[in-house]
Amino acid sequence: MKKFFLIFYSGVFVVIFVVGVIFYFYSRESSPVVAVVGEEKIYLKDLEYELSLHPNRNDPNVKELILDELIKDSIILQAGNKEGKIFLSPAFYNSDNKNYEFRFQKINQVKSLVQEELDFVSGTIVTIWFFNNDRAGRFGYEGGKNSAYKKIKSLRDRVSNGEITIDEAVMEVKSDTTLFDLDFAYQTNAKIDFNITKGQRVTFDEEFDKLIWTVEEGDVSDIYPLRENSFVLGGLKEVAYAFFYVKARKISNNENTNFEDWLENYKKDIPVIKYQ
Repeated sequence: MKKFFLIFYSGVFVVIFVVGVIFYFYSRESSPVVAVVGEEKIYLKDLEYELSLHPNRNDPNVKELILDELIKDSIILQAGNKEGKIFLSPAFYNSDNKNYEFRFQKINQVKSLVQEELDFVSGTIVTIWFFNNDRAGRFGYEGGKNSAYKKIKSLRDRVSNGEITIDEAVMEVKSDTTLFDLDFAYQTNAKIDFNITKGQRVTFDEEFDKLIWTVEEGDVSDIYPLRENSFVLGGLKEVAYAFFYVKARKISNNENTNFEDWLENYKKDIPVIKYQ
């Protein structure tokens, strides 16, 4: 009889243990699926986590926007895996118990690697304004324009000849107090650093931005007038002079001009199903 009870209770213990194990694993993966992106399931738990970080978490529109971002992130991960930029792991992918911080790191890793492959140009622009905020300086429009050109031509020639660096030219502009007669914000406007891919803007002058892509690495551009629509003068008018130095550039046959182009190519191939 004792042997019978021992076997009975042992059997009960085994059953309870098995049920407990099944319940444990079921509970770990019981979060409802809100979307399927390619080969990955997006869980309600993922959505709720992202919502908890948003100040307008109760706004139904925000919920939809965040779900779209989660879908976008999944596409980035799967595309990055396909190109060998990362390797997918249940630690951050296709699991309702993922490490979100690790996932964000992997998403940013893919973005950085894609960015490195894109055409880009970087450098520094030196500018001297003579008609800022629709207002001429002490010498009027034409007088300010002539004065600005003389000053920036001297700087451009010295940079081109190797007498000074582009950064030294910027410092000379910022330290030239006479420029206050042309532009009250001459120090702030003296320098624009840029590091752009195709389609990104640097200034308000579209034609000037196109010129940035035409200068070779290590070269100094000619002097160009920056144009802006003026209410006072009427129409598109010259408001500043500028030249720039190209620090680095890469021009290739890469069909993607920016990260969004790269992403769009994969959005076409990865199916998405939303369940809410």
